[in-house]
Amino acid sequence: MSSQRSAFNISSEELTEVCLWMKSFHLSKEIKNFHRDLADGVLVAEILKLLYPKFVDLHNYPKCNSTLNKLNNWRTLNQKVLRRLNICLDEKMLLDLANGDNGVLEALLFELMAKQRLDSYKHCHYAEPAANILTLDGNKSDAETVHSEVQHPVE
Repeated sequence: MSSQRSAFNISSEELTEVCLWMKSFHLSKEIKNFHRDLADGVLVAEILKLLYPKFVDLHNYPKCNSTLNKLNNWRTLNQKVLRRLNICLDEKMLLDLANGDNGVLEALLFELMAKQRLDSYKHCHYAEPAANILTLDGNKSDAETVHSEVQHPVE
């Protein structure tokens, strides 16, 4: 990591949480050196492909070593995917990602983790209620039976 003070501070607990979250994904490469292995954006694109399959085409993100090619991967990811997730990075942030500087990578991963958890929470807790469906034999569906058997307190 750069000797420069991080522009984006996340706590050590949050960083540990991000690392554990990252390990939950089966990626094409094991992460040994956090900044080096993620600097080209390829593994971040893989994570996003797993979370948002319709947003990411992995062929757009070639593995690379040069800073210019890494920067191009991050620009593509920013334009095609991150903006759709309401995460917009400026050119300085993209360069910091390609260089592994200023804690931008950690902050971005924390943001993606938080967004994924929020999306999962919303999906679990705000699902559409089951419709009143009759089965083919004319009986109530299981969802309707369970709903009608719940007794509500009298006010």
